[in-house]
Amino acid sequence: MLNGGMLDLSDFSTWQSGTSYKDGLEVSGSSGTVIGSQDVVDLAGGNDMHIGGDGKDGVYVVIDAGDGQVSLANDNQYLGTTQIASGTLMVSDNSQLGDTHYNRQVIFTDKPQESVMEITANVDTRSTTTEHGRDIEMRADGEVAVDAGVDTQWGALMADSSGQHQDEGSTLTKTGAGTLELTASSTTQSAVRVEEGTLQGDVADIFPYASSLWVGDGATFVTGADQDIQSIDATSSGTIDISDGTVLRLTGQDTSVDLDASLFNGDGALVNATDGVTLTGELNTNLETDSLTYLADVTVNGDLTNTSGVVSLQNGVVGDTLTVNGDYTGGGTLLLDSELNGDDSASDQLVLNGNTAGNTTVVINPITGIGEPTSTGIKVVDFAADPTQFQNNAQFSLAGSGYVNMGAYDYTLVEDNNDWYLRSQEVTPPSPPDPDPTPDPDPTPDPDPTPDPEPTPAYQPVLNAKVGGYLNNLRAANQAFMMERRDHAGGDGQTLNLRVIGGDYHYTAAGQLAQHEDTSTVQLSGALFSGRWGTDGEWMLGIVGGYSDNQGDSRSSMTGTRADNQNHGYAVGLTSSWFQHGKQKQGAWLDNWLQYAWFSNDVSEHEDGVDHYHSSGIIASLEAGYQWLPGRGVVIEPQAQVIYQGVQQDDFTAANRARVSQSQGDDIQTRLGLHSEWRTAVHVIPTLDLNYYHDPHSTEIEEDGSTISDDAVKQRGEIKVGVTGNISQRVSLRGSVAWQKGSDDFAQTAGFLSMTVKW
Repeated sequence: MLNGGMLDLSDFSTWQSGTSYKDGLEVSGSSGTVIGSQDVVDLAGGNDMHIGGDGKDGVYVVIDAGDGQVSLANDNQYLGTTQIASGTLMVSDNSQLGDTHYNRQVIFTDKPQESVMEITANVDTRSTTTEHGRDIEMRADGEVAVDAGVDTQWGALMADSSGQHQDEGSTLTKTGAGTLELTASSTTQSAVRVEEGTLQGDVADIFPYASSLWVGDGATFVTGADQDIQSIDATSSGTIDISDGTVLRLTGQDTSVDLDASLFNGDGALVNATDGVTLTGELNTNLETDSLTYLADVTVNGDLTNTSGVVSLQNGVVGDTLTVNGDYTGGGTLLLDSELNGDDSASDQLVLNGNTAGNTTVVINPITGIGEPTSTGIKVVDFAADPTQFQNNAQFSLAGSGYVNMGAYDYTLVEDNNDWYLRSQEVTPPSPPDPDPTPDPDPTPDPDPTPDPEPTPAYQPVLNAKVGGYLNNLRAANQAFMMERRDHAGGDGQTLNLRVIGGDYHYTAAGQLAQHEDTSTVQLSGALFSGRWGTDGEWMLGIVGGYSDNQGDSRSSMTGTRADNQNHGYAVGLTSSWFQHGKQKQGAWLDNWLQYAWFSNDVSEHEDGVDHYHSSGIIASLEAGYQWLPGRGVVIEPQAQVIYQGVQQDDFTAANRARVSQSQGDDIQTRLGLHSEWRTAVHVIPTLDLNYYHDPHSTEIEEDGSTISDDAVKQRGEIKVGVTGNISQRVSLRGSVAWQKGSDDFAQTAGFLSMTVKW
């Protein structure tokens, strides 16, 4: 009998107790230690053999056998824990480990030494009273070896109960061809290695806080119930069997390396709850994504449920596929790489071979491309299943505004024959043929005529709204400082003229962009020199300068997107006028001006950044007319004007990396007009002007090789009414309002106010 002492068998190769009580060994007190350094220390001395007393004073046994093995007797009654410091503890019966009512835990305690518990029979450590198995507590590395053919049930894999956190950094290793079952939820942070045989869970969360799980070649981990696992070691090569009706959730997976999808099989579901996990290869189970999961070139031989997560094929390379051979349920997000050119553009693709449901948001990452018209489109979702056997109810839509831009084109996601395509054109199906009339009685048949070819669908490109912004800015820059003879000093005998213009116009560009622009311009002009021309003629030379600020927007009727544009700029120049009868300002006259204008331009779109660029150039005019006074203060004056528009925008790279330039050259605008006024005796002169404008060329913008033409304002008419009043002999005010109408819903309203001074 040892009372709190030590049985040191280091010098024995084998020691075996007797079979009777008096030949046996009793170690009682607060603790006992058995030490053996040779091959076998056998304490299995019969049913009467026990270590520890019958009290509740919490004794424990420490196995410190070095390289040896220790076997304890059956029916031991000690109440404390069994601690393995070194060597191998052989277990064939639960009663060998002390009292089976309290089922105290087995503890691995010594880090520097190898500690093994070898289970040689079907040991069920679950108490018949509490139904809880013996826990395995990790204070150091430990190995549980389960012999072939053995199925053993234990409790939880526990953290260090001493408060020293010695389980952190430790490893539990499962060896042997048998099966180790854990029947209680665990708390340890140890790593778990399954080198041989099977490790199986019988309840949920058998090691949710374990630092990692490694499963070796030929070994198996069976979930048995729902399991949360922080991280699976990517060097694993065994099998992780997700039991039917259970889920294996990755809560903290190491994302620095890819995880081989072929590790997983079974009828349960792998759930990724870690942002950034990358799976590769073939997955032979169901998959649920609760977080960002990279699945480029992965085959899922089961169901894929993406109701709240993000499935990504984006890796900077186009052409990856994700194949789902089971059912697909959407609700989350799908990230794809794609070229954005024409129909032959390469793209990542989701391939579906089963039933589909749910709404999936698609995010496209443009890898290359300049934007081109499409007809069929770029396939990104392929419903490859037989539609007679599988239901295709999934819906896919582009994130955000519902389009992705490249160059001048907006690509939308459309369904066609169960598949989904990126298209930069709207397809209008051809009209169906008229129904066949009721046949008359069969005449003698004529030879079959050659059938008419199938009608071709109509395609309309879907332009990005920013294209309209570029067109707005270019038009405003060439129109802002335009003048007629009466709009500058010297043109009507003025010495100084201050002119303020405010306008608003809208029209439809390229058949789909609703254009709107608010314009405001201030011009100041003065007559510098004047002189006689012949006996009654007169000429004048002056200067003009101005500032213009213009703001507008462009809305796509196809995508609903909007781009805002703004430009502001300045102009300086010269004016000159000639009158056949200078004093009366009657008869024939000529007027011209030449200005240099420069502008700063901005075009912005919500999801595509802001484009900053400049424009500049010459604008000039030559105008001629004949003023006729038929009598009673009435003035009739036909006019003709030719306007040179030479403001050109600089080439620039847009926020979407497209190269933008102005493709057409300088333009010539012509105007034919009729001015009339009524000179009354009360110093108020009403005026009426009728004008017709013609632009022979389209405004054209080029983006990455695609040319967009705007023919909307080639022809338009104008009515302008106004009044001029004299404040004094030298100062007068003039106000007018003008309305223009043209093709493509072009409409403009402008107001003019000017003050003139003569001396």
